Amino acid sequence: MNPNPIILLHPNIPKPLHGLNPRTLLGQEWWDRVRKEAYAKHDYRCHACGVHKSKAKYHRWLEAHEIYRYDFATGRAEMVEIVALCHSCHNFIHDGRMQEIVKAGDLNFTVKKYLDILERGNRLIELHLKTCQGWREGGSMHPEGNRWKHPFQPTQPFQRVFPLVNVPELEAICEETAGWSDWHLIVAGMKFHSQFKDESEWAAHYGALNAKKSVSLSGVFKW
Repeated sequence: MNPNPIILLHPNIPKPLHGLNPRTLLGQEWWDRVRKEAYAKHDYRCHACGVHKSKAKYHRWLEAHEIYRYDFATGRAEMVEIVALCHSCHNFIHDGRMQEIVKAGDLNFTVKKYLDILERGNRLIELHLKTCQGWREGGSMHPEGNRWKHPFQPTQPFQRVFPLVNVPELEAICEETAGWSDWHLIVAGMKFHSQFKDESEWAAHYGALNAKKSVSLSGVFKW
């Protein structure tokens, strides 16, 4: 199976659905089965960059990542696939999580590692998109060049940062109109709503968790 770097461009799950992950909702036994199926399906290679797990940087194993189909107008997020990713590609997608871990001073996740993963992911995207309409060497179509994600900065959806770039494999993103309570997750035909009544409750929950030094941030952000 050929690698598909476009996975690196997919948006993360919206805040109202944080904490609702298939592993928790459907159980560890289900999760272990489907993730192992994904690893075998991809011949134990990262589906984004193609590296074999035995040659992956940082960790010689694969990690499972959920692919969702979003309807930003109605607030629907449906899980459509589980894919295998290397540690670097998976963390590039979840760069916000990386930032929090680095800021917390996790000795196993240094600033150097964080910057390396960002640079690698940006480079993979640039190499893949060279032939796409609107993408130019040197970033002539965008004031900040062809680099999408920047260190310790919030990441906006790729389609909004590079509106002139036509990526056929990437679904168009519309302006988000769904309210907090409208968002719901569909997994295995079942519907789940947010655990938080609004963003302030979400912020209070994760703020309290992050404030506890005994709590590992790798357990706060489910992925």
